[in-house]
Amino acid sequence: MECKTIRESGRKLLIAIDRSKGRKIVLYSIVVSSIKVGGELMKYVDIFKHVKYLSRRERSTYFPKALRAIKSLIEMDVLLGVDVTNYLGVLLDRVEKISNRVLIAVTDDYLVKIIRSKLKDSLIIAEGSLRKHKIMLENLGLKPSIMYVLLSIADTLLAYTRIQVEDYSRRLRDVRSKLPLKWGL
Repeated sequence: MECKTIRESGRKLLIAIDRSKGRKIVLYSIVVSSIKVGGELMKYVDIFKHVKYLSRRERSTYFPKALRAIKSLIEMDVLLGVDVTNYLGVLLDRVEKISNRVLIAVTDDYLVKIIRSKLKDSLIIAEGSLRKHKIMLENLGLKPSIMYVLLSIADTLLAYTRIQVEDYSRRLRDVRSKLPLKWGL
């Protein structure tokens, strides 16, 4: 799909979809933002990190700080939709409902084909090949760092939820009730 065609389509949403497979549970997260608030997301580039690169000790301070930042982004309407689920069907339902407004979706490599079938007129980028699409994103007037921030937010929510469920034997429903989640799209 050509960059020019995408830009003229009136689509404004950016989404990041991640998957986390643990020992006991498979989780999915979706984070939705708008292209209009990219500048605000850029302020958070240094706050969100990929959890697998953090030590156990670093995680203990990272998660509270990151969850507060996510809550703040939701309250400022920078993040329009945030959800964590263990059902692929729920994730696909969320994607399908906003499919006509999605400009770019960066998704976990495992989910690319499934998401591509739901977002036929959007640019779908596999998480592992995001660096290869840097020029294309810049041609759309979008800094690639914005997509990394959205992916890191999705990753943070998944890692925190998975750790709570698997390591601390908390129920998913209880963990979700404490997360900064929002879905009104």
